[in-house]
Amino acid sequence: MTPLNRKAGFGATLVVVGVTLRALWARLPGWNPESLWNDDLVWGAIVRGQDLQTVVTVPAHAPPGFLAALWGLRAAFRDPEWSLQLLPFVCGIVAIPVMAMLVQRLTRDNALAILAACLTALNPLLAHYTVFVKQYSLGFLATALLLLWATLLFEGTRARPGRIWGVSLVGGLGIFVSFTSVFASAPVVILGAVRHAWLQGTNGRQLRSILAAATTYGACLLAAYVSLQNRSNDLVRSDFGAGFIELSTVPSTWAFLSRQGRRLVESSLPSWVETDIWQPETMSWVLPIVGLGLVWLLIRRTTRMFGLVVVGFYTAFLLASALRIYPLGVDRTNIFAFPAAICLFAAGVHALTAWIPRAATVRMAVAVAVAAFALYQPVRASYWGVNDDLLIEWLSHMSSPGDGLILSPNGTYLAAYYGDWPVEISSTNMNSNATRATIKRDRTVHLPHDMPPGPSVEGFLEESRSARIWYLAFRTGDRDTVLEILSTNGYESDEVARSSIGRLYLALDREG
Repeated sequence: MTPLNRKAGFGATLVVVGVTLRALWARLPGWNPESLWNDDLVWGAIVRGQDLQTVVTVPAHAPPGFLAALWGLRAAFRDPEWSLQLLPFVCGIVAIPVMAMLVQRLTRDNALAILAACLTALNPLLAHYTVFVKQYSLGFLATALLLLWATLLFEGTRARPGRIWGVSLVGGLGIFVSFTSVFASAPVVILGAVRHAWLQGTNGRQLRSILAAATTYGACLLAAYVSLQNRSNDLVRSDFGAGFIELSTVPSTWAFLSRQGRRLVESSLPSWVETDIWQPETMSWVLPIVGLGLVWLLIRRTTRMFGLVVVGFYTAFLLASALRIYPLGVDRTNIFAFPAAICLFAAGVHALTAWIPRAATVRMAVAVAVAAFALYQPVRASYWGVNDDLLIEWLSHMSSPGDGLILSPNGTYLAAYYGDWPVEISSTNMNSNATRATIKRDRTVHLPHDMPPGPSVEGFLEESRSARIWYLAFRTGDRDTVLEILSTNGYESDEVARSSIGRLYLALDREG
């Protein structure tokens, strides 16, 4: 490397570090909120107060490794909010320099490395879910690291069985940490094993080692399928039904691909316009550049195998959609696929500018301009203004063991995470998250998700009539119904505390 190239590489590194730190600073307002949002409370209830075996075996639609990591962080730091935010936050930030490394190794261009870092930092969906307790940023980072490994695996003309073993073990075990990593690990391992076996030729010992590595990956994949297939149900599949491909007719299939496939690619890149951060508007002008990038990868001998990995990646994704295993083109659930499109976009920019005189200088000028924008106007991520833990503080301090307690369906998770009561987590097919939290407290009724509250409240009052009954109405549309039933049965209810999305009522028996 010449001194000029070393200086350019050092300068590009400084720019990437600056973009990363700016993104970190812009997302800090979402760090450590007053309390957690309802969906995040589900994972919190699972990891709080449970043993590790329960955490990793509960059939929630999240990988056991992700839940185990949350369990460990919650136990280590004890803080109820940022301890659970730590993993997605770190993954979302680290993904920025990792994407720069990936594109630099793929294109050998420092300007495109800067561009990739900026595209990652400016993606609104990734930024948004960096501060929420979700596995999406972990999936993004897993895909980026596997693609980075692919650039190492396919370089040179000598077989390296050790690298095949490494990606087979990491990719196979990684499925238990990030379900979606399989879309990247499968083509990397398969194509890597085929290429290295071809390069190896007649050396039987090393050839057997390569085949053994690929077989080990297949065994991990089979074990994951057998042990994790219950981490989905019809309810969650119906929530994302728009992402399952229609194969009944050619027009319906094409309509799906032109709608959902296009959404997948476009949402991988910044919105470029002001929009809702969790449902960004996309721009169609990026599609020709992405397509050109795939062609560029496939026609060049040095990048052809990587291009085939990307083709295999998207093919596996289409197959999963056709089999109703994983939805395609449904924004947040597709965050893991964004690194592939960013690589294609960067490759397309390289191909598009290759014919321009002093192309490297032009690319660097564009990259610096985008970096300046990322530094001046970063995508900010803030947590929703929730302060619902105060409802549990009131309830814990003001209630007595003899009081009755009515918990709305979502209120159960709020009490399960922020309350002092023991919690039992069990599986159920009646909720999309496949779990049910139960507060181990006498004189308590947990209203169901799937039925009107009337029968449960009436039965509770007949079985356990108390002079005082607390009603935690958290994110529910049945509040008035429950209050009316209490009034009909001789109780007078008053609101004693309210949060941003919840209410706490105390109902007193008029005759008591």
